[in-house]
Amino acid sequence: MIFESLAQWVEPIDIDNEEYRFCDEKGQRYVGVMVRAVGRFGAGTFEFRAEGQPEVKNAADLVDQATGVAPNKWHKDLASLRRHLTSA
Repeated sequence: MIFESLAQWVEPIDIDNEEYRFCDEKGQRYVGVMVRAVGRFGAGTFEFRAEGQPEVKNAADLVDQATGVAPNKWHKDLASLRRHLTSA
């Protein structure tokens, strides 16, 4: 999925379950870190932290592992996204 911001559509339970990997178009990886755990009476809270150095290869690797991309206003398919990443 492509998001305009990291916090869009991601929920604390997703972070707690480590369901996603995150990277921006410059290849900066991010990890979701729980600030307050998901509990019986609360959803928990999280934040994103940069991890490692930005390398376009990080983003390209995620695209190479993807089976598709959700419709969005930036790229119609994975080929378009791959071209964007490798043309910089």
